[in-house]
Amino acid sequence: MLVDGTRIAFDKLVLATGSIPTLPPIRGLVRFDGSLHPKVHAFRSIADCRGLDKAAVPDARAVVVGGGLLGLRVARALSIRGLHTEIVEGAEHLLASQLGEPGGRVLARDLRRLGTAVYTGARAIRMTDEGVRLDTGYELSADWSCSPPVGGRRRRSPGGPS
Repeated sequence: MLVDGTRIAFDKLVLATGSIPTLPPIRGLVRFDGSLHPKVHAFRSIADCRGLDKAAVPDARAVVVGGGLLGLRVARALSIRGLHTEIVEGAEHLLASQLGEPGGRVLARDLRRLGTAVYTGARAIRMTDEGVRLDTGYELSADWSCSPPVGGRRRRSPGGPS
């Protein structure tokens, strides 16, 4: 029964309660007032995705933090749109949760052949006005950076367990 009293018949019910996405712990990513650094585009909502789409102009330099499924999809989409795209992944290979190291190496090789730079075994540690600083000391120049959520925590149900 819905809030207005309407009853809807169903054969199966799926409760997709979702989660609250979290951003990676990168200094400078979030400002003191809670806003994102102006060069950062997170995609946690449809509005975030629309902003990302609007910012994706050809020849811009973009750094995608995260070499998981979402990060790779957005990196490829940006590359296809003509952006100079770089991926930073803290694990030793891409798609570390889905692939073994040999598969991750093949994927990185193929992305490089398509024009996307890949940095594995390196973590983004700071957003600067020039770009993204890695824990290796290297700084990637970027017009903007994209950060997919790195996971989530369960939403709290009103009156339910947390």
